[in-house]
Amino acid sequence: MFCLLPADTPVLLSPFVASLFCPQCRQMEVCHAAPAGKDTGPAHLKRFGRGHTLHSPELGDEIRALPDGRGTAL
Repeated sequence: MFCLLPADTPVLLSPFVASLFCPQCRQMEVCHAAPAGKDTGPAHLKRFGRGHTLHSPELGDEIRALPDGRGTAL
């Protein structure tokens, strides 16, 4: 779990920043969300250091479940 720690309240960065196993590096790596389609499928995450792209079905579901921020009329 990654958080920003401002003076008042921690801000959770998941699902946009995650620690995942990189099969190319054969170790756990810190990654950030990369652009991907809104359809079904895994989230695409890039490793900060080497730029390898990793895939996570669980984080893809979490990202799609977030509100889109456009707001709706009630």
